[in-house]
Amino acid sequence: MLRINIHEMLITISGIFRNNQSYIQWLTNTLTNIEQLYQNEHRFEYCFYENDSTDQTQTLLNSFMKTRNGIFTSEQHPKSHIKPMIGRGNEKSRTTDRTHSLAEYRNMCFAKSKPLKSEWTLIIDSDIYFDEHIIANFVEHVEKYSNDGFVMYTANTVDSSGLYFDTWAYKDTRNVYLTREYLIQKYGKDGARIHSDIAVDRQCWNDGKPISVNSAFGGCAFIESVILNECSWSAPIGCEHWEFCRMVRECNGGKGKIGVCPTIKCVNRESPSNVKRKMTKQMLKEQICKSKTKRQKAKQITSKK
Repeated sequence: MLRINIHEMLITISGIFRNNQSYIQWLTNTLTNIEQLYQNEHRFEYCFYENDSTDQTQTLLNSFMKTRNGIFTSEQHPKSHIKPMIGRGNEKSRTTDRTHSLAEYRNMCFAKSKPLKSEWTLIIDSDIYFDEHIIANFVEHVEKYSNDGFVMYTANTVDSSGLYFDTWAYKDTRNVYLTREYLIQKYGKDGARIHSDIAVDRQCWNDGKPISVNSAFGGCAFIESVILNECSWSAPIGCEHWEFCRMVRECNGGKGKIGVCPTIKCVNRESPSNVKRKMTKQMLKEQICKSKTKRQKAKQITSKK
């Protein structure tokens, strides 16, 4: 059941970074736009972590945080102790060292902020692109589906091929991990845009409803802060999100549900810059228009009251 007024929330926005100068410039501009867009609806605080950047990442985040509430942790490690944080490509991104490092950094990000006092937390991976209406889209899902037991919602983030990109974090309710190659072989490339081979899930996806899964992240997740306070990342085997999502599901007396939201679209950094810009415009234009229409209708209803 909903425990808060979803129209007057404190929302934590978090992320971990290293050498993301160009992305940070885009992100801080987008977050500033989000603050202005929701200034009469929600309040925001930030929880950022950065280590060992050799570009302007630390400087840009410091500048952004000077006028905001929240905590920014920046660390410099001895060269021999620097662990890989960002890897490109499936092989590199799935190394044991990298997943253990990411689990450690994700926990460090929240170490000084827990217990969070906010109602919900938006967790963003570096180089994930989204529009300013991402908050409204997640809040809409909270309104519609939280009474069904969902406590964490994840985005439908795609790469340059238009397919779901965060396949490693994804495990369906059978606890099965599906490869992209398997789905393409079974359904073709267009059918593989739905990252599931469960008939009910595929129907929910086509209907625009969240799919219940055992694990997912998608590079962008919206989770109840009281749930996040009780969970942490680790990688005893496989992806660091598997264990985190297991802990999420065990909250609420083992009834916490995680949803992948087909209508909440983001774009991953893997695509070349020109393709990324083109995809962002194409994929998010319709979402922006829908969000604006919904917000206008909501305001009209409020004014009538």
